[in-house]
Amino acid sequence: MEERILTIKDDLIAETLESLRKANRKVVKLMDDYKPILQGERLMTDRELATVLRVSPRALRDYRSDGILPYIRMKGNILYKESDIEKVLRSHEYKCNLMDRNIKQSFKRRRIG
Repeated sequence: MEERILTIKDDLIAETLESLRKANRKVVKLMDDYKPILQGERLMTDRELATVLRVSPRALRDYRSDGILPYIRMKGNILYKESDIEKVLRSHEYKCNLMDRNIKQSFKRRRIG
């Protein structure tokens, strides 16, 4: 069997390159035409959100009733926008101040002693 070096001018290589160029044009067109639904917003169900937050479905119902969690109701189905959940979590975030913690501990020691 004779060994042969393939170059870009060989028919097989040229056909393969042309196929790749066509595929690339199609992919670029698909990407240009792509419009994500809901502006790319991800919606979560009760079960998904309860799993992510590690709370019970009952807790989610209480958060909705108390006006803490915004939600969408469609024919009895409850959906949550991921961006809304992130905003709620950020607004309820508590950062411990080391100075406050040291002051509280010193008060506890004084009461005990």
